[in-house]
Amino acid sequence: MFTDFNRRLSSVIGFVFSLCVLCSFTACRQGKTSKEEPEPKSRLVDVDVFIVMKSGESIKLGLINVYATPLETAQKAIMPLLEQRRSEMDAYIDEIKRIEVQFGREAVRLGKALAEAQVDDHKASQNLVSASKDLRKAIFDACVEAVPYIESIKRRSDISEQSKIKFFNDFQVDGLKASIEALETDILVQVGVIEKIFMQKPWEGLPEVRKGVLNSIGTLKARADAVSRNQQAVARLKLQKAEADKKALPPKRPVHTAAELFRALPAPSKSSTTNADGRCSLELTEGAWIISAYGGREMAKDKREDYFWIVPIREGDKIMLSNHNLLGDDKEPPSF
Repeated sequence: MFTDFNRRLSSVIGFVFSLCVLCSFTACRQGKTSKEEPEPKSRLVDVDVFIVMKSGESIKLGLINVYATPLETAQKAIMPLLEQRRSEMDAYIDEIKRIEVQFGREAVRLGKALAEAQVDDHKASQNLVSASKDLRKAIFDACVEAVPYIESIKRRSDISEQSKIKFFNDFQVDGLKASIEALETDILVQVGVIEKIFMQKPWEGLPEVRKGVLNSIGTLKARADAVSRNQQAVARLKLQKAEADKKALPPKRPVHTAAELFRALPAPSKSSTTNADGRCSLELTEGAWIISAYGGREMAKDKREDYFWIVPIREGDKIMLSNHNLLGDDKEPPSF
């Protein structure tokens, strides 16, 4: 019995000893761990928030909430939105390229064709003016040449007075003079009148004169037709160019605002509010952080300016939020 008691006592003593050793080992490991993982150091970061106007005046922004979020946490929250933005912009650029290939080149081609047609139309109009001048000169010369011919007819005794009167009337010298003056205002109508006059029998007595005038009329008609064709071509190309330009218009550009990114930030780990001088401080641990802030200012005529900042800070104890690091629309914050 005594032996059994001694055996049990030895077992209890052994168990207590083992428990003490285990507790000592655990305490040592905890002490060692605490030495390997010291508490992170803190730093006080001063923040200045201000805007510099075009005049050079510096406007300090008071009562602005300034937030601090670990950089890695902010990146995880914002990256999906940034990836979506990049995807939208890639699709937008691809669509612009597709439109350029499909419609833009046609618009350029039609633009060149229209410019060439307008040049041709200008040249044709100048040629028509020149032909009109040539015709007026030819008619004037014909009238001058007709005077001695008419006088010679007047002196002939083998022609009756009635025939002479008809002969003189068919020359229509006065009508030709009137047509010359009207050529500038109504070319085609007057050319028809002039041609009809020179087709009268009396002008057969002056064949070279008549031939010269009719040739000038033929030239003027051809140039008038050229002007008409060119004007029709210009009008047609203008319509085609307008249609092509409409089809070649770029798609609506995706709108990416700074406010979207600011709203995508997670809840901050630290925050502070600027004083009247636009200053505040944040106590941060070592490491990379994102400093974010939003402010605004009422302008004249019911206008307002909004300011967004999302700025990384990895080291240092001071950061300025101002014009140089404002987050604009369609811009990505640094370190993203």
